[in-house]
Amino acid sequence: MFLNLITELKRHNITRVFVAQKLGIDVNTLNNKIYGKTDFKLTEVNKILELFPNTSIDYLFKKEKQNK
Repeated sequence: MFLNLITELKRHNITRVFVAQKLGIDVNTLNNKIYGKTDFKLTEVNKILELFPNTSIDYLFKKEKQNK
């Protein structure tokens, strides 16, 4: 799970619908990627980084283990 990405989306009032549209994918697909069920493509990572120009890739895409 990419907790920092989730946090930054909320902090900047960016919806997952907006991000999914920017990436050209379905919101459910985006959620699967955010929660680590499927991987982001490099092109998707780059588009997300454009939304946060002052934030590092290492910070945004630091994986956190999901509690079960």
